[in-house]
Amino acid sequence: MRLSDYLLIALDSMTKRKLRTILTIFSVVIGSSLITVMVSFGTGAEDFITNQFTSFVPLDTIHVAADPNFGKVALGLGQLGAPPQEVTNETSLQNKQSRRLNETDIKTLEKLPYVTRVDEPVNVSAKSVRLEGTDKSYEADIEAITSYKLEKIKLMAGNYFEEGDQGKAIIAYQYLNVWGFNSPKEALGKKIYLNTQQITDFLEKGQEKVFPFEIVGVAEKSLASTQILLSLKDGKEIARFVNNNPSLYTSGQPIDLAIVKVSDRQYIAKVTQEIRDLGYGAQTPEDMLGTIGQIFKVVEFILSLLGTIALTVASLTVINTLIMSTYERTSEIGLMRALGANRGTIRFLFIFEGSLIGFLGGVIGVGTGYLFGQVINELAHSSFLKDFPSLDISTFPLWLMLLSVGLSTFIALLASFYPANKASRLDPIDALKTE
Repeated sequence: MRLSDYLLIALDSMTKRKLRTILTIFSVVIGSSLITVMVSFGTGAEDFITNQFTSFVPLDTIHVAADPNFGKVALGLGQLGAPPQEVTNETSLQNKQSRRLNETDIKTLEKLPYVTRVDEPVNVSAKSVRLEGTDKSYEADIEAITSYKLEKIKLMAGNYFEEGDQGKAIIAYQYLNVWGFNSPKEALGKKIYLNTQQITDFLEKGQEKVFPFEIVGVAEKSLASTQILLSLKDGKEIARFVNNNPSLYTSGQPIDLAIVKVSDRQYIAKVTQEIRDLGYGAQTPEDMLGTIGQIFKVVEFILSLLGTIALTVASLTVINTLIMSTYERTSEIGLMRALGANRGTIRFLFIFEGSLIGFLGGVIGVGTGYLFGQVINELAHSSFLKDFPSLDISTFPLWLMLLSVGLSTFIALLASFYPANKASRLDPIDALKTE
């Protein structure tokens, strides 16, 4: 028999018993929908956290230090599940006397294939920020940002600045509320004042200085609620004042950390290995995201387990449907055997019918789950997530849809084996007598 013949026979059997078939498929739909929706919540949360992370750490960059052990500890959480590593006097001494990256190291990194630029992260701090015409000051986290990283920041209003610009700033969305702006556009062109103070001895109060900036952009709402972005030139100037060090961030100064920009994300692994082969320590964004990914994989597994339980319960209805079909089609099975169909043919016919029920239930379940997820997203974006347009509570990657359909089909296929074997073992002579 051809596959098309099995399909026609299975569809004919299913349509003759419409109500039972619909109820069986509906039970599979419930399980498939549960898996799709529940896991989509986990993937939605993971995508949001990942997007927030990559706005701080672009995926085409590598953090490099002179210490070859740098990057072996992810997010400060250590190697999860790994045994404690021995610390000797020699390794402790090496940590205390860790070498810094000098100008020769920087040039070595710049010459590597696929490396477009090497930067030193600029650490900037401010005591507070104040809007012109107001008396209240608010906390502020200052970041001097590179052009390639700035391009990843989505703006609600305004424009980007260049690395060499001065006196321009992009503020976090959350400042709009505390400063009384009704829309992001109202903030454009307004002046803000960053209050800074020099770092001195504990008992001595450092000199203070106010740096004025014009708001040229408002960032999309994110977890960085107190972030103010400045150009590299402004950031270095503030850092030199705060640290009372005019030579800070000037050419030739040794640095603790370098950020290597790669021309394309696909070369990250290759460049990282070359950097490590040279004796440097390297950490990629994927290394940093590794721990987060592990946590979400556990969450997604737990969520999918709930849907799998529902599918397992649905498999009982598949077994029941096919067993009833076996009793009702006994004479038909006997006739097929008399015409030359062997046990394998009968067995495959029932397995195919059960798999078809699982497949249809999986497809409908995925579609139902997708529609439900989109409704949830629309309701969320029109209410409590209206300031987070890039955040979807429920996301549906292709792998999730294929997994849900495949799992539904597979569980229904397994459930079909018992009734299929039962049907294949019917004696053709006895089967023909039952009419």
